[in-house]
Amino acid sequence: MREMIKARNISDVKKDWEFLHELLICYLSLNPKNTHDIIIRVFADIVVRLLSSSLSNPRI
Repeated sequence: MREMIKARNISDVKKDWEFLHELLICYLSLNPKNTHDIIIRVFADIVVRLLSSSLSNPRI
């Protein structure tokens, strides 16, 4: 998941939310249900890191 986000050069969660949401849905649909909690935790971690970096480096 991180590789996909890095390849897409995503740094703005609000601007790229639709892509991020679709990526999450794809991962959930392609993987067994017993891995969904891990996928969601990783997704949440990535979103928090993206939000944190955008807050510490606001674009003017």
